[in-house]
Amino acid sequence: MKRSTILGVCLIALSGLEQILIYMINSKADSYEMLLQLTPEFIWSIPMITFLLGILLIVLPLIPYNNQNTADRKKK
Repeated sequence: MKRSTILGVCLIALSGLEQILIYMINSKADSYEMLLQLTPEFIWSIPMITFLLGILLIVLPLIPYNNQNTADRKKK
């Protein structure tokens, strides 16, 4: 497993932990709608950005990379 994949999995787990912490801080909320009203919108973007970066770090190593030398390209 590549390092970026491991880091991606850790970022996804961190995103889940961030959301749990947001829920715990606003435990006064009776419903999900009330929780969304109590929490500012930019706070909700932090776990989402962390989650998307984790997905990106998992998917990026799976993309094949064609590594050719520049000398080989000049010959063709």
